[in-house]
Order: sequence, then structure tokens, then C-alpha cells
Amino acid sequence: MKLMAHRLCQSKAPDKQGAYCTGSMPTVPKGPDSFAGGVAALGGGAMVAHLVAFASAPVIHRLFGPEAFGQATVFICLLTFAGIVVSLRYEAALMLPANDAEAANLLVLACLAVTILSGASCLVVGLFGDAVAKSFNAEVVGQYKWLLPVGIFVAGLGLSLRAWSTRHRHFRRLGLLSAAETSVLSAARITAGAVRFVGPGCLVITYVVARAVPAGGLLIKLVQHDLGFVIRACRWRRMTHVARRYIRFPLLDSFSALLGPLSYTIVPPLLLGASLGSVVVGHYSRALLLGQLPFLLLGRAIEQTFYQKAAAEYADKGHVGELIQQVLPRLIWITLLPMAWVGIFGPDIFQVVLGRPWAQAGLYAQLLAGWLFLAGLAIPLTGLIRVLDRLGYGLLFHAARVAMQIAGLIVGGWVLADPFMAILLLALAGALVDGLLCLYVLNIAGAKLTAAGKPLLRYTLYAVPALVIAFVAKWVGGLSAVGVVVVMLAASGSYVVLILRHDRWARSKVSEVIGRLRWRR
Repeated sequence: MKLMAHRLCQSKAPDKQGAYCTGSMPTVPKGPDSFAGGVAALGGGAMVAHLVAFASAPVIHRLFGPEAFGQATVFICLLTFAGIVVSLRYEAALMLPANDAEAANLLVLACLAVTILSGASCLVVGLFGDAVAKSFNAEVVGQYKWLLPVGIFVAGLGLSLRAWSTRHRHFRRLGLLSAAETSVLSAARITAGAVRFVGPGCLVITYVVARAVPAGGLLIKLVQHDLGFVIRACRWRRMTHVARRYIRFPLLDSFSALLGPLSYTIVPPLLLGASLGSVVVGHYSRALLLGQLPFLLLGRAIEQTFYQKAAAEYADKGHVGELIQQVLPRLIWITLLPMAWVGIFGPDIFQVVLGRPWAQAGLYAQLLAGWLFLAGLAIPLTGLIRVLDRLGYGLLFHAARVAMQIAGLIVGGWVLADPFMAILLLALAGALVDGLLCLYVLNIAGAKLTAAGKPLLRYTLYAVPALVIAFVAKWVGGLSAVGVVVVMLAASGSYVVLILRHDRWARSKVSEVIGRLRWRR
């Protein structure tokens, strides 16, 4: 009887809800990490990765100038633009199915799309690669255009496999691979610089190679542990069913996914390069990278684990209001003080970290600080738009941001020919839309506005003593840039102490780390 039931299950079409009768088919084992553990694991990997990047930045930015980074940034923008949607965004739906069999069909569907579309990009590169390089004043795009299809394939495959690992809570694996990617990138660039290979081509090649590290590592783990399950679960009928069921992801979420990075890392470099030159692009890219560092350290970890947890909780309870009220305060205290430092002392920070030639990037970072603070809240929360099936509204917000920022860049770059005005208008448009987006997500999640208002006020008050100390040290004491940065780091201790007194989760994680260090001794 069991054998007969199993055969019937295997032949059964999906029901109206898209569920499958999986019979005796096992599910994929989940990782051991909880939400807090996942944040800690991903955050630890991200922290190691960005500490490596931060430690190597003074060396790398003294080997490669703004011109090299500006040209390489244009190439990376094009790669990012295509890599985001080459999977048709089916990997973004991997958190939503109730059973692993349906998720496995989504994974295969995403990987098939990556393979087919990255192959088709060879034709596009061959026909238009040189014209694009000329349009954006980036010779490196024409010289290394055949790396674009390779980079697109690696990026799409990595996103799909990362989503599969996130669904199954393998957060420690993702954290380790994140650290490995950055370590490979930094080591390769320093090595290339030491032998005087310091052009934009080196930055492009090392970027593609480093992106292949997590994709390759996740592919190996999939083959070792989950490939048998994926093969047993996948059927053409099931794949076509999930393709139709989640058709809103390629039709709507793909545009939202494109429009999000368009406003941060794609449109500004391309338009600034076309109107004001690659040197401005180089300074902007470094301002954006260091300005996003607080979010990249822990905010990105919260984003990945929050999406997985929100999808599971909504499927179980039908609401996520309590979860968002737990997560939002942590996003606020992670980004608030660092963005205040950048907004007030940006040129000093960039001179100390990257060297005097990068002081202009610090000025750009000052203009971007307010927007990056709100973006650090909005980016993780937008996962709820997918969970709650409000993809159309998400698309509207992203489209509005990109349209307003394009207008600002055109006015500042072409009409006024002023990079500072162009970046200021870019930041104002982004801050307006991302602020409204945060309020919208709170509303649809059923969370109260006080979930943002009270923590924002509390952590602002916590940051005031540190800001006052550094302000007095610079404008009254007349300290140099190095002295100001040292005072900033020391004064930040008061903020950290206040956070630890208030946030039980942060306190428990610090205690856990200290306990592990003592145990190892």
C-alpha cells in the first residue's frame, strides 16, 4: 500500500495551492542556526570580510588611482545589472514554498535561466560591447568585454545557490564564503599591484575571480549534500507549474531588483562617467563603498536571515508585525552613529583610510550619508514586500527613486556640470523615496510607527556624547585628521556601552563571543 501511495504521489499534479504530495521523499536537512544565530554567523563572516577589505584598502588605494577604479566601476555596473536578473528572479522566491520539493524545482529553473541567458549575452557583448565602452568613457569595457558573460553566469549562479543555502539556514557556510571572497579579492589586488599590474583591467579580472569563490563553494556543497534530493524532486511538470505560480517574480520583482541597484551602484556611475568623467566615478564608488560599510557588516546579515524568518513566520502565523519590531531597532543602532560620523567627518576619515588623494570621496560621502542611513533601513525591510505579495507597490517605489535620481544626475551632471550638486540631488531623491518606503513597509506589516520613532530618538540621544566629543576635538582643539579619527573611535565606546545596556540580544552575542574566546584559551 505504501508503495502504491508513493507512486500515486509521484504522478499527482500540483494542487490549487501548488503543494506536492512528496510521499516518502525526505526534506533537505536544515542548518542549526536560529534567526539570532544566523545574524551572528552571517554578520561574523561579513565582519571578517570587511575588516580584511578595510585593512587592505590603504594599500590597494595607494596602488590604484581614481581613474582605474572609475573605469572598473563602469564594467562592474554592467555586470551587476545583468547578473541580478539573469535568473529571472526565481531564486528570490525560494523562501516561499512550503515544501522543499517545490523549492528544488525553483532552484533548477533559476539555474537553467542563468545558463541560457548568460550564453545569450555573448551575442549582445559581441554586437554592442565597443559602443557601450565608448558611450561611458570606459575603455576597459571594450578590452575585457568577453569577461562579461563569464561574470554574469558566476553572479547569477551564486545568487541562486545562496538563496538555496539561506532557505536551509546554512548561515555559517555563507559567512565563511563571504570572508573567503573578500580575502581572495584583496590578496589578488595587492599581489597584482606589487608587480605593477595596476590598470583597471586588473580590478576587473580580480573582481570576477573573487565572485567565483562563493559560487564555486556553494556548488560543491550542493553536489555533495543536496543534489540527489534535487534530482528526485525535479519534474518538468512541476517546473512549469512553479514557473507559472511565481510568474510575478520575473514580471515584477525582476524590475524591482534591477531598479534597486540602479539607484545605488549602476545609474550614478554610468551617468557621472558619461557627463563628468571616470575620476568622479572613482571617488563616488569609494564614497558609496565606505558609506555602506556599517550596513554591509551586519545589516546585510540581518537582511538575509530576516527574509528567511519572515517568510517562515508569515506562513506559520499569518503576520510579521512582532518580528519587524524586533529587527528595526537593531538596524537603526547599527547604522546611526557610523552615518553620523561620515556625515560630519567624511573627508578626515577618507584621508586617513585611503590617503590624501581620496579626500574628495569623503566630501561625496558627506552628501550621501543621510540617504545611506535610510537605505540601510529600507533594503532589509523590502523583503516583506515579497513575503506579503506587494510586488507591484515595490516596483513603484523603486521606479520613482530611479526616475528622480536620473533627473537629479542630469541636472547636476549635464546642466550644471557640478559633481557635488549631482550627488546632492541624487542623495535627496533617494532619501525621500526610501523614507516613504520604510513607512509603507511598517504599515503593511501591521507594525506601529513607534517601532521606528522611539528607537530612532533613543539611539540619537545615545550618539550625542560621542558626536560632541569629536566635534570639540576637531573645531576647538584643532586636531589633525588622524587625531580626529582616533578621538572618534575612542568616543564611540560610550555609544557601544549604552547599546549593550539596552539591547539584550547584542549583550548576549558579546557574552557568547567572550565565552568562546575564554574556552579556547
